[in-house]
Amino acid sequence: PLWNSITPTKAPQLSGTKITVWGRGFDPDRGIHGCKWTGDGGTEISVPVEATNATSFICPSPNWIDEALGNIVSHANFTILINDAEIPRDPPEDQLFEFSG
Repeated sequence: PLWNSITPTKAPQLSGTKITVWGRGFDPDRGIHGCKWTGDGGTEISVPVEATNATSFICPSPNWIDEALGNIVSHANFTILINDAEIPRDPPEDQLFEFSG
């Protein structure tokens, strides 16, 4: 599977915004898909998908307040997971995601 974009690329810091991942080769019958956000300080949050078809899937955005450090994270790197393995973006470049207050 390959992915190349997400919409939207920003959401409130509280969870729940539906993020659509666009690409190809997603098989709803195989593998466990998820979305992963990695903040500037290395904090990672992964969430499972809510819906999948061959060209897209949907993940809810996480609650992105670093509870352990008391920090509010405003930007994170985004990637997808299939069977817990990170799948790189095509073309291979970072997908930044913005969290707003």
